Amino acid sequence: MEKALLFLHLVASIGMGFYLLLPFLVGRLAGPAAGSQAGYAGLLATANRIGMYLLIVQLLTGGYLLQTADYSVLWMVLIVLVFLAVAAFTGMLVKPLKRYREAVQQGKSGASEYGKIRLFSTLAGACFLLIIFLMKFPELFI
Repeated sequence: MEKALLFLHLVASIGMGFYLLLPFLVGRLAGPAAGSQAGYAGLLATANRIGMYLLIVQLLTGGYLLQTADYSVLWMVLIVLVFLAVAAFTGMLVKPLKRYREAVQQGKSGASEYGKIRLFSTLAGACFLLIIFLMKFPELFI
């Protein structure tokens, strides 16, 4: 059972690698507003929603795996806090993506929303990178 959950945890984390690429993918929205950008923003919103479902899988499988292993309390607290930060930033990304898409569809500039999209995607990517570091080196936090 533990090996199956570890495998599921690993597959979900690979899928969440999208958040490492997201700050670079958002850069395409910076150009002049066009009809294709509305579709692209919708694609990013859909990929973000999938990533949020993968976050739930990570929470469930990671919670079980934490119970079966012996990690320091500091490490566990750091993991939970950074995980919650990723969840918060991806959640805050939803509304600006929707607003950007609506603005572009109406022929308006989505520049104000683009700044928020850029900020939240960068913060989510940085926090996910921090989670990878913490997962790779738990012995630094004994």
